[in-house]
Amino acid sequence: MYLCVIKDEHSKRALGWAVADHMRTELVTAAVEMAVRTRRGRVAGTIMHSDRGSQYTAAVMARVCDRHGLLRSMGRTGVCLLTG
Repeated sequence: MYLCVIKDEHSKRALGWAVADHMRTELVTAAVEMAVRTRRGRVAGTIMHSDRGSQYTAAVMARVCDRHGLLRSMGRTGVCLLTG
């Protein structure tokens, strides 16, 4: 089982999560969509920070972030964060 959690950097609260038997982009996009719903869609201009894994660098992930106005940031950390 794989778990992706999107958490708010300031409050440390989990905003979205997804569990799957694979580690593909759909796992991450499902967690992002839940986080966006948790914030009632008010995420435009928010930074989405992740590591450089293929799930986060995929074109599908870029489209999801663009659709919601999320600004992508990538580093060496394995933690997936929403800040803003």
